[in-house]
Amino acid sequence: MRLFFFLRACARGHDRRLPHRIRRLAGAGLMSVLFGASVPAWAGTANPAPAPRLPSTQNGGTWDSGHVQGIAVDLERGHVYYSFTDLLAKYDFEGRLIGTLTGWTGHLGDLDFNPDDGKVYGSLEYKTDQAFYIAVVDVARIDRVGIEAADTDLLRTVYLPEVAADYTADLDGNGRFDGNVATTPDHRYGCSGIDGVGFGPAFGRVDGARLLTVAYGIYGDTGRDDNDHQVLLQYDIHGWDALARPLDEAAPHHSGPRAPHGKYFVRTGNTTYGVQTLAYDAASQRWFMGVYPGRKPSFPNYGLFAVDARTAPRPGDLVGVPARDGDGWERGPLLALADAGLKDEATGVRGWHQKADVGFQPVGRGLFYLAINAGAKGAQSAEINLTRWTGKCGHPLRPDRHGEATLSVNIERRRLIIGGTLGLGMLALPGGRGLAMELLGARGFTHSVASGEPGPDSMLLWTRYVPAGGADEVRLVAEVALDREFTRVVSGGQSSTGAHRDWTVKQTVDGLRPGTTYWYRFIAPDGTRSPVGRTRTLPEGEVERFALGLFSCSNLPMGWFNAYAHAAASDNLDLWLHVGDYIYEYGIASYKEKDRIAGREVLPAHDHEMINLADYRLRFACYRADLECAATAPDWRRCWRCGTTTRSPTTAGKAARRTTSRPPRATGTPVAWRRW
Repeated sequence: MRLFFFLRACARGHDRRLPHRIRRLAGAGLMSVLFGASVPAWAGTANPAPAPRLPSTQNGGTWDSGHVQGIAVDLERGHVYYSFTDLLAKYDFEGRLIGTLTGWTGHLGDLDFNPDDGKVYGSLEYKTDQAFYIAVVDVARIDRVGIEAADTDLLRTVYLPEVAADYTADLDGNGRFDGNVATTPDHRYGCSGIDGVGFGPAFGRVDGARLLTVAYGIYGDTGRDDNDHQVLLQYDIHGWDALARPLDEAAPHHSGPRAPHGKYFVRTGNTTYGVQTLAYDAASQRWFMGVYPGRKPSFPNYGLFAVDARTAPRPGDLVGVPARDGDGWERGPLLALADAGLKDEATGVRGWHQKADVGFQPVGRGLFYLAINAGAKGAQSAEINLTRWTGKCGHPLRPDRHGEATLSVNIERRRLIIGGTLGLGMLALPGGRGLAMELLGARGFTHSVASGEPGPDSMLLWTRYVPAGGADEVRLVAEVALDREFTRVVSGGQSSTGAHRDWTVKQTVDGLRPGTTYWYRFIAPDGTRSPVGRTRTLPEGEVERFALGLFSCSNLPMGWFNAYAHAAASDNLDLWLHVGDYIYEYGIASYKEKDRIAGREVLPAHDHEMINLADYRLRFACYRADLECAATAPDWRRCWRCGTTTRSPTTAGKAARRTTSRPPRATGTPVAWRRW
């Protein structure tokens, strides 16, 4: 089996002009564009096995414990984790109990799974000791019921001094901290501790490093005005292994980061104990916050809020929070609520009257697990249900009873996003007319965006947009800016596309500066915006460093495309170069069953090699829809070589030669290759 790889090369000494050599190759006509869609790099993780199927519903058991506080989902291994305050339960997707971890008296709250290290992170409070921790649990080792935390090193903790400082703040200046009491002027911002936790990008971004975000609990005191903001801390957890300590309740430790990566505020109105569940959804590019609704009549008191991840924090007044010098309001970085859901005209606050306070986890493609607590003291239970996000004001979530049949993260995602006119020959594909019609049904920006063919002052941008109204042609506007908020647009253009081009668009933009990073997007006639891509022009003159990612031999049914994701995560490559075999044209019968990876299906799924234009359109669309093939790249170039088109355009294999003297691929292959 051929394996994916990428190489990093630095140009030094006599090789300083590497970018110019690359441009000369392009000028000689030996290279063309290979595009990678703009998907957050941190979201593209390696999958050693096909993703298990999501259950539509699951019961988390009945326990002599506190009520369920949060859930975490490991999509790769097929596990669900439940926090029952003083017990952590581990189930597989089949509903089998794998094991439990217990043995602490603190309050274990919301959870999230970190695919980078395979561990579950959760909030853990000891208010009497004024100790607030992130619990880091090595859940892979939970393999039996009744594991005591004190008997193992499965659970380690990291102290958060920022939380402790706000919780213990003596705001009335009487020299006495009033403790775990809601109706007191103490506790800065009304801080009652921590609850919600979740992994995602830095606020204002949808890519980059994965940060841990921690949300404050906020006392529901309706008699004060300084508790109307949710407080979110972001931490870069690299280096936390050196800070983590075993849990010792007899002697709580204070080992932790001195300060968070950032501290942010969201004005929602007061809630009852703050953000209970916190989760980042890459599909919608939003942070979701589930809360126990507040009781102040001047606010709408929603149960679910969403923060727009793409909008950068802006400095502003924390209305209601007196400045520490007594002059006006305290100021801090404010996060914007998403422009969706119900809107309270008096306050401008947006959200939904949706219960999401005891477990809320996105699992991709608009699907979420929603937990419901049940039972009573001594017999607490929980049930999770797979729901689909609708965003509707009244009912933003609806049950999704097809989860068991539709997870298969790889192929099913392709079914949803590959759309437009890919050829009527699809209707005859093995798998039935239904699959073909599903593939044809997607609308909008179906394959994100990409950039390539970089020069020192120009760039080629790509996207695919299928209009919903059945138009024959559509015109898209491209924008290029120096910032991701597009406040400094410096270039752009307009291009038309239609079914004759598979609804793909290529737009050359110029007037750019050498060696400069830009952000770009497309805008549809109805105002819909594509995802935002990042690109970088080639440098001019001598350079001290030029990093090149080299790729080859991508065979979808026989291997994972995680090399793309790893390269994107490195975030230090100036150019990505694919030197050939970007796709393979083999028919399904060419792959031995033992060599194929379950779930890595490829279309078209007939037995013979691809021959006509419809075949190539579908195969390119299939490859480009792969999650990790879509990893963010700075810029792409792709070499034309005969392996990309089955040995050569005119030597199409014995079967093709018996049927035609000049196979349709002689013209169909270059057409699909240029468009995709």
